[in-house]
Amino acid sequence: MKQVIETIRNFDDWKALEWKVGKVAECVTISKNSTRKHLKTLAEQGYLDKRTAGRGGAFHFSNVRLEEAQKYGHVEFAE
Repeated sequence: MKQVIETIRNFDDWKALEWKVGKVAECVTISKNSTRKHLKTLAEQGYLDKRTAGRGGAFHFSNVRLEEAQKYGHVEFAE
């Protein structure tokens, strides 16, 4: 998760861009499947927007509030 968040934040104009899994996956040391899983998790937690587009329904992600994500991703505390 840390690598995925840091990679996105290192993209030029990351707050306004949209990217696919492959763009992030080529910049991290984890597999493409793991990268996809982390991106989907960040979308489920409201940090990214996820949509499908194009041939094969590739996932496209964009920033919603990733700047608020902690270094290792989303953390919830039990009451």
